[in-house]
Amino acid sequence: MPGSRPSFALAVTVLISLILGGCAGGQRVSSSRDTLPDWVSSPPNASGHRFGVGSAEILGDQAASMKLARDSAAADIAKQLQVSISSTESIRKELIDINGDQRFSRNVEQAVISRVPEFRFSFLTLTESYKDDPHARLYVLLDLDVNKEAQAIRRRISELDDEIEGAHQELGRSQDGHIEDLRQVSALLIKIRERATLQDRLRLFRPSSPTITSLTDLDALERRLLRRIASVRIEVRPLSGRSDALGAIIASQLTKQGLTVVESRPDLSIIYDFNLGIIRKGGIYFGQIHGLTRLEDREGSTIRSFDIETKGVSVQEDQARSRALSSLGGKLGRMIIDALFARTSVPKTSL
Repeated sequence: MPGSRPSFALAVTVLISLILGGCAGGQRVSSSRDTLPDWVSSPPNASGHRFGVGSAEILGDQAASMKLARDSAAADIAKQLQVSISSTESIRKELIDINGDQRFSRNVEQAVISRVPEFRFSFLTLTESYKDDPHARLYVLLDLDVNKEAQAIRRRISELDDEIEGAHQELGRSQDGHIEDLRQVSALLIKIRERATLQDRLRLFRPSSPTITSLTDLDALERRLLRRIASVRIEVRPLSGRSDALGAIIASQLTKQGLTVVESRPDLSIIYDFNLGIIRKGGIYFGQIHGLTRLEDREGSTIRSFDIETKGVSVQEDQARSRALSSLGGKLGRMIIDALFARTSVPKTSL
């Protein structure tokens, strides 16, 4: 019947509207329009929340584009809160005060910092997204619940206090100078640094929040542990058992880095079998050291062993040799640090 056509068309229109409306839920991406949404240039402002805007190029994989845009928005919030704050300088200064040289200090510093779990927000919500087709750009708006984030940080600090207290008591019962004792020291340093970092984060979320001080002597404990690591006693001896000039030079290089080199009762021993050679090519000298090295604990058990090769280049023969030896000292120093921090790697997770 002719009179029924409008009703049929209306029904179809309503049905399509209902279908489209039902698909709009979840992580939807708004279609492009002439102008960008207001929130792109003027994010919302609400008490207890921080909003971040991020964007990314639209790729063939929309999920990948969304992840990049979300990471950008999270970085925007982090910038607002200055979450990149670290305590690197305080660690470095403390170690320089201990051993008087920055090279070994830098290695210890990096070993601690690199093993502190990376900070990630736990309470981010995607509130808006917009797909700018003409410019192949995806925009997102993230909402951080500051109160929940601060509560999570407080819980983690409380957990760390318990872990630090337990580890400290266990350390007091361990054998001083043993490799496992030294590794417990390094693991405890990482926990203390993580706690200090989280305390800084908490102040950023809640500037007026009082400092959590259940362990009032935490700074003093960290200084004692740093001194314990920095005072590790190292022995250097050739695999052949016969003293040679190279051993004395290696010992000198380690001493320059701030390590304590001893001839008896060491905590760790470096056993080496190196060859030092000098090659001249077109007026340039190439110093090269290569061979095997082994790191042993005080009981003589091998901690690790590997090949080492270092080079030094100069127009002067002595300088080429010196640079190769200096590089060797640096590699051996890092080898010691890696041994002390073995099995202390922490997965980078959110709170």
